[in-house]
Amino acid sequence: MNAFTKFIVGTGFRPELELINPDQENDENNINELKNNQEIITNLREIDRQLDTNMPGYQDVSFVEKIAALIDTTNSFNRSALMFTYERPVKVNGKSYKNIPSGLKFAHARDLGIIEVSDSWRLKPVQWRNAYYMVPSTDMIYLWNPLISAKYHNAWFYGGSMVLPMLDAARVIRTIIGVDFPAMVEATWAGMFILTVKPEGQNQAQKAAEYNVISAGLEEVVLVF
Repeated sequence: MNAFTKFIVGTGFRPELELINPDQENDENNINELKNNQEIITNLREIDRQLDTNMPGYQDVSFVEKIAALIDTTNSFNRSALMFTYERPVKVNGKSYKNIPSGLKFAHARDLGIIEVSDSWRLKPVQWRNAYYMVPSTDMIYLWNPLISAKYHNAWFYGGSMVLPMLDAARVIRTIIGVDFPAMVEATWAGMFILTVKPEGQNQAQKAAEYNVISAGLEEVVLVF
């Protein structure tokens, strides 16, 4: 399970300005133009600072931790999401940015419902149990596992789990050995034992041969009371 949930998280990035149509003959003009618009970068960094976990009254958990939870849940189950919230408008130098989310609400896979997909196979709204309406895909970070998912219209974005099938099989085997076998021995009127065999053969034919050897050595016994 650790192999499926192992990933690398970056340390972030610093935005930089780049001219779309730089002056090919005078680099000084390019430098001056970048300096004149440096306020854009300053505002972006101030917005990030306000949404940092160290700021009281803002995010309860750091962004990196929420992204890690998003990836873990998606790998373990099938999908998850971070819903944007706009409870506290972001303000920089007296200007309010109402369209920038001020928080992220974690949505577990069990709380996500049906989805809608456009004719061009683009994800539209997603049902969230904690909301009264379908949440638009533009108001969330939606992560899903496409490796195990139905590849047809309106089902492709649900995802699937690579971990749960293995866990389910392990639970079944553990229940059979730890609960069912002892219960069968106790409940059987003759107190019969159960013999389990773990073959060492490399293929099915070798394993069948081992079973035949073992079964040939067993004798039928009739109990008389």
